[in-house]
Amino acid sequence: RTAELIEAAGGASITFHRAFDSTPAPLAALETLCELGVDRILTSGRASRAEDGTELLGRLQQAAAGRIGILPGGGINHENCRQIIELSGAGEIHVGSAVCSSGSSPEAAGLGPGDAAETRQLVEWMGFRGAFASRSTHATSACWG
Repeated sequence: RTAELIEAAGGASITFHRAFDSTPAPLAALETLCELGVDRILTSGRASRAEDGTELLGRLQQAAAGRIGILPGGGINHENCRQIIELSGAGEIHVGSAVCSSGSSPEAAGLGPGDAAETRQLVEWMGFRGAFASRSTHATSACWG
């Protein structure tokens, strides 16, 4: 079914959702997604929050070996972002309602609401103004729309 969705996307970049975290064999699933041509996997490392899944995130990063992106997501905020990146080796992260200043339910991320200052802190740390310019941050459209 994933192959059909990829074909229907007509060449668009494909990110496999956190359904990946339900697989009992994440390394085998990673290989399957590589073979299918998926561009990245959004995952918390099979934990409820990415900061609790950094060991698996790091193993996935190593196994991916540049063939597919590993996109940590789930509970990432300005307080744990640096640790998640350092422990997992991630080159990009996904942030959602945990850093939204309005419009999203805190329950969506399993965290309390964020605020504009926290969002600015995260974005600045990620390098849009400095040394980590090669880092990438993904944000859900609900945060910005």
